[in-house]
Amino acid sequence: MRTPVKYEGARTTSWRVRFRMGEGKGAKQTMETFSTEREALRFCRLLDDLGAQGALDQLYDERQRATAPLLDEYAAEYIASLPNISPGTRKRYTRMWEAQWSPRVGHEPVNRLSRLQVSRALVEMSEAGASDKTIRNRFGLLHGVMGSAVDEGYIDVSPCRNVKMPRRTQHLEQEMVLLSPLDFELLLAEVPDHWKPLVLTLAGTGMRWGEAVALNVGDVDLTTGTILITKAVKDGTRDIGPTKTRKSARTVKAGRYLAGALAPLVNGRQSTERLFVTPRGHEVAHRTFWSDIWRPSVHRAQRCADHTDEACRCGTAHPERCKIHDAPDSPCGCPGTLAVAPRIHDLRHSFASWQLGRGVPLLDVSRSLGHSTVTTTADRYGHLMPDARERVAAAAESVFSGMSLAIER
Repeated sequence: MRTPVKYEGARTTSWRVRFRMGEGKGAKQTMETFSTEREALRFCRLLDDLGAQGALDQLYDERQRATAPLLDEYAAEYIASLPNISPGTRKRYTRMWEAQWSPRVGHEPVNRLSRLQVSRALVEMSEAGASDKTIRNRFGLLHGVMGSAVDEGYIDVSPCRNVKMPRRTQHLEQEMVLLSPLDFELLLAEVPDHWKPLVLTLAGTGMRWGEAVALNVGDVDLTTGTILITKAVKDGTRDIGPTKTRKSARTVKAGRYLAGALAPLVNGRQSTERLFVTPRGHEVAHRTFWSDIWRPSVHRAQRCADHTDEACRCGTAHPERCKIHDAPDSPCGCPGTLAVAPRIHDLRHSFASWQLGRGVPLLDVSRSLGHSTVTTTADRYGHLMPDARERVAAAAESVFSGMSLAIER
């Protein structure tokens, strides 16, 4: 085995290991310097075991890992380097990391995060009440960060690999508010006329909020009764970008009722204008629509005439300021009133439930919703299809009924 040579400098002491790179006449002598004799001797053993190139590869890999940044630092760099995302999405990723991952693992070096730490963090999020989808989104961000760390050579295998997602029992049924056609009729009656076409579009096509408010006049073809979805307003911003996934770009059919409601918004307007705008012609903001239009409409639909005070102006984002009645999401319970408190996104869930309840094939519903796979639709809405299990059993029974089967008892 080679022997390191000690070198006494003016201020420091080091050990040098000389070796040759290459073979034959083309081999060149080179040298590596180490701060301790122990490190130098270990490198000598690597030279004997792996050869010059193998020893250098392992040495450089170890040096890079020894200087691995903290996860907070690396995540910030990763998010800043992501291509093809809007400023709003970049800001949302940053907020998500700072709120969820930084307190839990941000202090760890990139190469020290373990699979158990990741699993424990996901369980904590689930027990704190985060939905399955929210946890998947948070995990997706960490998965991207650690995948980048693998590419950069800080780690060999991502600690996110093969991590199982926690699932909350009956979570989907509890989170969704599915409106019946009668429920929707009660709610729509309380929506101001200017906003009825937008609400009808959300409920009549199942499109996402961001897709609906990004529509231009030219995206609606009244002749064929179709709506072209190619873009979306990104969450928390007014930036327009591509749809959520490649398959979210789609064409949906508008029935005659919806097409009739959209006709006044299309006829006589430029194709490049936004289809849905405020009464003053401005872009529609989700927060403003929710606080000024949606919640007051839900509140009015939840209350009969005897339980409504015309002087009340609450039902906004600050119901606690109202001195007249209870919080907006407290139905009076009288006949002919809305008994639930739906979110805007529940119009999309309701659309899916209406289609599946009328026997529309799952694949067709999946395509209408713009899901990336039919599995996504099945996971989310499979519990709405009890009749499907009956049809499967009936089909099997019809096969067996024509057979002469001897069954031992």
